[in-house]
Amino acid sequence: MDAGGRRLADWIQEQNRITRNAMAAQPGYATLAAEVARLSGHGHGLGGIFSTRVGDTLFYERRLTDDGPFVLFSRPLPNGPETLLLNPVRTSGQAGASIQTYTPSPDGRFVAVALTNHGSEEAVLRVLKVSSQSLLPDVIDRARFAVPEWDPDGTSFYYDRLQRPFAGMTAAERFEHQTIYRHVI
Repeated sequence: MDAGGRRLADWIQEQNRITRNAMAAQPGYATLAAEVARLSGHGHGLGGIFSTRVGDTLFYERRLTDDGPFVLFSRPLPNGPETLLLNPVRTSGQAGASIQTYTPSPDGRFVAVALTNHGSEEAVLRVLKVSSQSLLPDVIDRARFAVPEWDPDGTSFYYDRLQRPFAGMTAAERFEHQTIYRHVI
C-alpha cells in the first residue's frame, strides 16, 4: 500500500471500524467513552486537550462533530468569543486532513501549523495569519518531525526538515541528514 494512497485510507478506516466494534463490546465501554468525551471537550465549547496560551488569547483544538477532525480555534481570555481559525478538511479539500501540531507566534499574530492527510505523518507546514484566519502562501514539505519554535519577535521560526528524495534512496536514508531551517515570515 502506498503511503497516503486510497488503499491505505480504506484499510485504516476498516481497522478503525473493527476496533470500535471490539471496544464497544467491552463492559463499561459506554461509560468510559462518555467520560473521555467530556474530559476532551468532544462536542463542547472549549475543552480541547491541546491548548496554548499566548498573552490573553487561548489557542486550542476541538471537534465540530463526533467523527470530524480536530479544528483550530482561538478565544480571548477570560470568556471572549470563540473564533474558528483553521478547519484542515476545508483548507486542504481532503476528507482525511488533520492538524498534526500547531505553534502560535509569541505575539499571537501567526500560527505555524503542520497538516497531514489520512493519518500519515508526512506533514506540510503552513503559516496561518490569525487576524484574517487565512493561510499565507508559504508551503513547507518534508516536515515530518517538525515542531516549529518561534523567535521571540514572532517574525520567524525554526523547524526540522527531511532531505530531498533522490534516485535510489532507501527508506533508512530518507531520515538521514535532517536539517534545522529558519523560516522568515
